Amino acid sequence: MRIFRILLIGGLLGFGLMLAGCKKDNLSVKYADGSGNLYVIISQPRPHLSYRPVSPALSSSGIYHGGEPVERNLEPTQIQALRVRLEAALKNQNVHIQHRVKMSGALEVYSDEQTFSVILSPGCAEQVALEKLLQTLKQ
Repeated sequence: MRIFRILLIGGLLGFGLMLAGCKKDNLSVKYADGSGNLYVIISQPRPHLSYRPVSPALSSSGIYHGGEPVERNLEPTQIQALRVRLEAALKNQNVHIQHRVKMSGALEVYSDEQTFSVILSPGCAEQVALEKLLQTLKQ
């Protein structure tokens, strides 16, 4: 178990450094926010964000609506800001939980070399910061 933790921590730290320092790697992100709205971001060939909102028919309340779908290109500076938030969310294992619960965030990050999938605890600082940035990016 200890060896696994060392490898996992080493991998997360290495991935964080790769996210912050490597601007040309192929980065893809899928994030389902606390309400189940889906954000898909790719960095190559042209940085792009796709927002797929939850409809009332698919929401747990039967009433919630995540708004309108969004498709938009992003600037390299926006991708870099996203990398910073992703690094923070991946690095802090104290906010990772085992199973998806209501209001948690499901994060999948793919690059040319590594893939990570974590669930962020509802309301943790990393989730709040990531969702705030994603809201800004979709406008």
